[in-house]
Amino acid sequence: MACVKVADLEKLMLVKGCGPIMPGSDSPGTTLAYLTVLTAAQTLQCGGEHAFGANAGLPQVAIPLLQAISDKYVPRLISHSDLWALAANVAIKVMGGPDIVTHFGRVDAQSPSEGAPSAAGRLPDGDKEAQHLRDIFRPKGFTDKDIVALSGAHTVGACHADRSGFEGPWTADKLKFDNTYFQDLLNKTWSMETVKSGNKQYRSGKEMMLTTDMALVEDPKFKEFVVNYASNQGAFFDDFKEAWVKLQELGCGPPAARHPLSKAAAWFLGNLPFAGDMRSGATNTCMASLSQERCCQSEANDGVGDAHVDAKPILESALPAAPFISGGDSEQERIYQVTLSKSPGQKLGLDVDYMAERKILPIMHVTGGIAEEWNKKYPDRKLNSGDSILEVNGISGDVVEMLERCKADDTLKMKLCRCLTYEHLVEDLEKLVRRKECGPIMVRLSWHDAGIYNGADGCPNAAMRLPGGGEHALAANAGLPQVAIPLLEPIAAKYVPRMISHADLWALAANVAIKVMGGPEITTRFGRLDAERVGDGASSATGRLPDGDKDARHLRDIFYPKGFDDKAIVALSGAHTVGSCHLDRSGFDGAWTADKLKFDNSYFKDLMHRSWSSETTSKGNPQFRCAESKTMMLTTDMALVNDPDFKRYVIQFADDQKSWFSEFDKAWVRLQELGCSELRDVL
Repeated sequence: MACVKVADLEKLMLVKGCGPIMPGSDSPGTTLAYLTVLTAAQTLQCGGEHAFGANAGLPQVAIPLLQAISDKYVPRLISHSDLWALAANVAIKVMGGPDIVTHFGRVDAQSPSEGAPSAAGRLPDGDKEAQHLRDIFRPKGFTDKDIVALSGAHTVGACHADRSGFEGPWTADKLKFDNTYFQDLLNKTWSMETVKSGNKQYRSGKEMMLTTDMALVEDPKFKEFVVNYASNQGAFFDDFKEAWVKLQELGCGPPAARHPLSKAAAWFLGNLPFAGDMRSGATNTCMASLSQERCCQSEANDGVGDAHVDAKPILESALPAAPFISGGDSEQERIYQVTLSKSPGQKLGLDVDYMAERKILPIMHVTGGIAEEWNKKYPDRKLNSGDSILEVNGISGDVVEMLERCKADDTLKMKLCRCLTYEHLVEDLEKLVRRKECGPIMVRLSWHDAGIYNGADGCPNAAMRLPGGGEHALAANAGLPQVAIPLLEPIAAKYVPRMISHADLWALAANVAIKVMGGPEITTRFGRLDAERVGDGASSATGRLPDGDKDARHLRDIFYPKGFDDKAIVALSGAHTVGSCHLDRSGFDGAWTADKLKFDNSYFKDLMHRSWSSETTSKGNPQFRCAESKTMMLTTDMALVNDPDFKRYVIQFADDQKSWFSEFDKAWVRLQELGCSELRDVL
C-alpha cells in the first residue's frame, strides 16, 4: 500500500526550523490546525479564512512550506486538513514535546465559503484578559486547565510585527517544546511596552508575553495550573496532549470511531485505513457529510492501494538532507581557514571566550575590524559567532599562545570549526536522542561507565570504547560498545578531544537524554580523563554492577561500598522507567513501563499497583510479567517492594514525582562523579 512518510515531515521541520508555525507561532493562541477549523479552507484564495487578519503569515509561509509534501501525498493518501494536523504533531515531537496520536478522516473544503465566516469570537486576541480566553474556549468545551495547557504551545515560536502586530519570541529557545513558558511567566520580571503597531505587550530581556499570557498568572484559577506546569513538565505534556487532541478533533465525531496512527505504523501512514466516522461531526467544522458512511478516502485514492513505498521519495530532491551534526556532517564541511592581515592600529574585531583549560577559542562576537572586512570579501568562509578557532599560525591546543599570536602577529593564518560551542554540543545531543530515540541506552552507557567503580578504585573514563578485552568485552556491557558508542561517534568525531573527553561526553549525553525524555535537568561537571589502554578500565563487573536476578541484599552489597544509602538505591533504580531489556544482550526481555521513552515515575507506580507473575525467559532467566500491560520487572526491581526499607521510598516516589526527581538528581550526579576530582562547572 502507498504510504505517507512521517520522515518527510520530520525532515521539513529539521531543515527549515519551521516547527512552531505548524502548531502556530504568530497569531496569539492559534495553530495551523486550529485556524482551519479542520477544513483546510485556507488553501483556497479569494477571501474566507485565507484572508483573515488572524491567519496572517499562514497562507503565505506555513502552507507553502508544506507544498512539496502536499504535492506528493494530497489527495492520493491524505487530505490537506489531516496533513496539517499530522504536521503539527510531528513538529511538536521533533521540538522535544510529547508524542501525540493523530486521527484521520477530515475532509477538505472545496470553496472559501465552506470555511469560517470570521475569526471574531472564535480565536483569542492577544491584547485581552482572562475572561476573553474563557469566552473563546468554553464554548468549544475547554476547561480552565485545558486553556492553560493549550497556552503552553507559546513555549515555541515568535510573534512578527508585520503579521500579528506583536513582536518577539515567548522563550529564549523558540524551537524547544518544554515548560519554559510557564517557568518564565512565574519567575521573570515583565514590563509593559507598546510596539510600533500600537499594540501593548510585555518584555523581559529579548522575550515577550502578550496580555493573554499575563492573564494566566493574574487570574488565580489559571495560575494554579501555571504553577503546576512550571514545576512538572510531565503534567504539562499530559494535559496538553489531551486538550490538543480535543482541539484538533473539534466536530470530527466520537474518538472511539477513529483509527489512531499506531506506534508500529508511525512511519507509514498509508498502512492504516482512514476513519470514516470522523465525517459524522457538525457541518461547519469537519465538513461533515452525514449521508456518507464509507471510509474517508477520496476517489483519487482508488487504484493506488497496491502502490509500493518509494525507495527514495521525491521529497529527497525537494528538500536538502538535514545535517545530523551542526555545522556539517563531515570535517570537510565544518573546517575552514582564513588569513587575516592587520595594518598598524587596526583591530582584529573578534571577541573570544577564553578559558585556560580549553584547547579552542570560541568566537562570541564579530565586532568589526579585519574580521568584518574578511566576512564581506569571503562570505563562503565567514567568521561567525559560535565558530571556534582551532589553530593560529601553526599553534593549536595552547589557547594562551594562540591569543598571544593574535595580538602580536600581523598576519594570522587561522583554522576554524563551524558551530563548535557547548550550546551546539547540547543541540547535537538533543537531536541525536530525538531522531534515534536512543535516550535509554545513553543513560545505561553513563551508568556502566561510572557504576563499575566504587570511587576509590577508579573513576568513569570511557574505557569501554577500547576493543581487545576489558570493559569492552564484559557481558554486563553487552550492546553498549555495539550500539551506544557508535550512535555517539558522529558527535565524538566533532567534539572529542577538541572540547570534551569521551567520558565527559557520555555523562553529558545521559543527562541531555534524561531531560529530553521529560526528566529533571541535571547539572554536568567536566574534567573526566579518558582511558588510553584497555588495562585502564575495570577487568570485571562482578560485585560492581547489579545482576537482575538477585535480591535486596545484593543491591546493598553493590551500592553501599559506593556510598549510597537505601533511598539513593531506590532513586537510581527509577531509571528503569525508560528503556527495555533485550534477550540477546542481558537474557531478559521487555520494557519496564508502557512508554519506554518517557522519564517519569511510572516505574514506581507500576511496582506498587500492577500485578506481577513470575516467568522464565527463553534464555533461562527469571523475571516478572504484567499480563495487562505486557511490561516486565526484574527480580532486583521486585526486591524494592519486597524489602520494607526499600518499599517506603517506592511509595514516596510513586506518590510524588518531584520528590523522586530531586533524589534521583542527587544520587545520579554522585554516581557520575564517583572517584572524580577537580571537576569544573563549565566546559
